[in-house]
Amino acid sequence: MSAFELNERLENNRESVKPSFKTKALESVLKLRYNIHTQRSFLATYNPVIGIEVFVHHDRWLLKLLAKPFSVWILPVLSTRCFHQWGGAKMMLRELKSWMKPGDFVYKTDVYNYYASVNHNILFRQLLSIHWPFRFFGRLVAYCDRTILRIGSFNHCTIGIPKGSSLSPALAALYLTPLDHAMEAWVKRGDCFYAKFQDNIILISRKRHVLKRMKKEMHAVLKNLRLSLRPEKTFVGRSDEGFDLLGYDITPNRFSPNQKTKEKAFENAKRRYAQGGKLSFAEYLGRWRARIHAGLPFKIERVEEAVESIRNAVTETQSIYMSRHQSRFRCARRSFEDLLVKNLLNTSNHRFLSLVNY
Repeated sequence: MSAFELNERLENNRESVKPSFKTKALESVLKLRYNIHTQRSFLATYNPVIGIEVFVHHDRWLLKLLAKPFSVWILPVLSTRCFHQWGGAKMMLRELKSWMKPGDFVYKTDVYNYYASVNHNILFRQLLSIHWPFRFFGRLVAYCDRTILRIGSFNHCTIGIPKGSSLSPALAALYLTPLDHAMEAWVKRGDCFYAKFQDNIILISRKRHVLKRMKKEMHAVLKNLRLSLRPEKTFVGRSDEGFDLLGYDITPNRFSPNQKTKEKAFENAKRRYAQGGKLSFAEYLGRWRARIHAGLPFKIERVEEAVESIRNAVTETQSIYMSRHQSRFRCARRSFEDLLVKNLLNTSNHRFLSLVNY
């Protein structure tokens, strides 16, 4: 549906459909009445439970309206090795499976505090280099220089981008384009592999010295971007040793769910079992099994073993909880009976006897 047809449909259904903020904002953008190019401040609150910044309702819809054209605008600049904008995680795993061989040298790492470490000055220069329309530039500046409200104080951000917004993944992808273009030159050699999904970076080479040179150049690019790596999530070694990436334990001949994926599934399964009983619990396990296999044409091993272990662990936890609950109830009932007998034997306590007789 074109913008003209959508605008005409909004005009025809104006009185029959109750207008929402999304409808009003979209209609205003189509008619160029929404003052989207003016710079204004964004206010957010930090939710420590889920670890994201929450904007007010009308700001969220405005950011969604900006995120779609911005994601399309940066596509000519982005590298095809940036898989969270091109293809997704499962496409990255498919290419990794088809390219990796036994004995390859692997370097897998994560960027430390990816969103919180984005430098505003570097990001704004990149926005100017891609010729992002100046009338929308003020909005992105205000979005990055947001203010986080706190109890009794506030925090004005001079570094980093919000986590949890629909606009942040596109900005983060643009920020790491120098690394993608630098690694593409190595990929063209034919004996190197590079892929990136969000903050997950993986380098593979047939030769050890080539991998060292790739690492050296990657560290130089990240230093210019003022980013650092997370050492506890870094793996260096042969592909036969195995490594974890995007929720899977990976070797050249085997893919299986890693321990962290199983732990998350176990916590969600416990919650589903407590909320909806066995039916909701079985539905969740079925969806989890399908999600592990989805998009991957090769076999994923140890899935049924993981499902069975999750099912046994949840039922065992539930039985332990019920036994503890019943033992506490029995102890409380026994103590109440002892107290009742003690007060009945104490004939001087007339108030208690009168209460029992009543």
